[in-house]
Amino acid sequence: MHDIWFYEPLLSLGHGFASFNHFRNGIIRCNGFFVGTLSFAVTGFCSFIIFFIMRKEKYSYIKILVSFSMLLMSQSRIFFVGLLFFFILYLFYYLSKKKIDVIHTLVFLLGSFLLVLFILPFVSSDGSALGRITQWSNALNLLITHPFGQGFSSIGITGDNRADSYIIDLIRIYGIYSIVLLYLSVSFIVTRINSISYVKYSEVPLLLSISFIYILFFQSLLDTPILYFIILLIVKVKSRKDLYE
Repeated sequence: MHDIWFYEPLLSLGHGFASFNHFRNGIIRCNGFFVGTLSFAVTGFCSFIIFFIMRKEKYSYIKILVSFSMLLMSQSRIFFVGLLFFFILYLFYYLSKKKIDVIHTLVFLLGSFLLVLFILPFVSSDGSALGRITQWSNALNLLITHPFGQGFSSIGITGDNRADSYIIDLIRIYGIYSIVLLYLSVSFIVTRINSISYVKYSEVPLLLSISFIYILFFQSLLDTPILYFIILLIVKVKSRKDLYE
């Protein structure tokens, strides 16, 4: 840890450091004073999806390679699972040849999440990975005991008691209303994208945002800059020209 240049200055200011946030299997994870590992990884994840969809554009394959290298350097495993989710979603999108349906999207989203959670103990013994199962078990119990949530106090005044999953935090705050919020979010995305005239390039905000939501089941990424870029795409893009602008 002492080899990380910002370790000593921040430690002297009272900030705590967990080694698993900076190292995995003895290898340092890409991060910095201004950009954390997860923010770095989710940017690579989203740019990979964007340039894969736009792979016929100039230099896109180089950009895909750079994006994938960002994921490798971050050593954040869930984003590789997220890429698998994206490719399956992308395949279904092309096979269906129809407009995306809200219910089918939600079923696929929740089904993929539950499948990963179920097989996790069989493929990993890592405490960080298995901790997701414990956190989700606690979240479901909380949903039963406090169906209307516990409010923002459950995550701490400054958010210092946040879970590893943003969806879990929503359950802790809003209870069953978080399910309604998830449905409305997916419904807004799907309805918005289905209204876009230039279908080919509507894949970017649609598949990107759904894949991002999938990652939120396992990570808390609300404060990452790429989130606001995704929102911009969903609200702004109406044509190929808009996307380039």
